[in-house]
Amino acid sequence: MDLAGRFTLVNERQVALTGYARAELLSMQLQDLAHHDDWPAVAQLLDAARSTCAPFDVELRYLRKGGSPVWVHASVSAQCDANGAAQG
Repeated sequence: MDLAGRFTLVNERQVALTGYARAELLSMQLQDLAHHDDWPAVAQLLDAARSTCAPFDVELRYLRKGGSPVWVHASVSAQCDANGAAQG
């Protein structure tokens, strides 16, 4: 993902898990997939990762194409430059 939460790279597992085509996912943001009840906590974790470059693990529900939920476990790490500023 980039810093705005848009997907920049999508693997086959994410395609299979969500039911979206790769091109569809690449036009989406994480917020588009995250269940609305899970999004506030995930957004806080992402903000912290952008600020500190500290990795985190989270379990959340994605909403598959068609609206059915699926639980996922995500390990998230910010890509940071030499000065510790998040790049993605």
